[in-house]
Amino acid sequence: MVAVVVVVDRGGPIGGALASRIVDDTGQVIFLDGNEHAVERASDAGVDARTVDSSRAGVFDGDGIERADLGLVVSPEDGHNLLVGQFLRLRGVERVVGLVNDPANLDAFAGAGIEPVCATSTLTGVLDARRREPRVGVRSGTTETTVEPHETDEPSRTDDRERLRSDGGRVRPSG
Repeated sequence: MVAVVVVVDRGGPIGGALASRIVDDTGQVIFLDGNEHAVERASDAGVDARTVDSSRAGVFDGDGIERADLGLVVSPEDGHNLLVGQFLRLRGVERVVGLVNDPANLDAFAGAGIEPVCATSTLTGVLDARRREPRVGVRSGTTETTVEPHETDEPSRTDDRERLRSDGGRVRPSG
């Protein structure tokens, strides 16, 4: 059976990129967005891409959307994602995953039968895990492991001049 995936965005960069990446793996992707440039880029990548106003329920009638196995709703607006996710569920889409930008909205998505993926919670979890890991630092050509305790519940006490490195360590400018 060929999987049908519907990706719905509203002018953000995520939807087109997702549609382009999964088109080769799934067999059929339908990308819906109100941004003509995003639709054109997805279409150039071989995606069935359509310029639509996804806040209108009628957009989801016909054209294979009701056969979709998976719906991905990834706009930068939680209210839009919740509404569109509900439209997809009402059209019989088996599984709907929605991007949640504000963790306060997680329960609303779950209550509507939409699997929430919360950007804020995911990034916070990654940062918390990173803080608990031992860090490897390089000093004078030798490698040393340093473990610094971090209390995630306490506010940051870093000097304004300190900056985070990509590995989670702190750098204080010399001078």
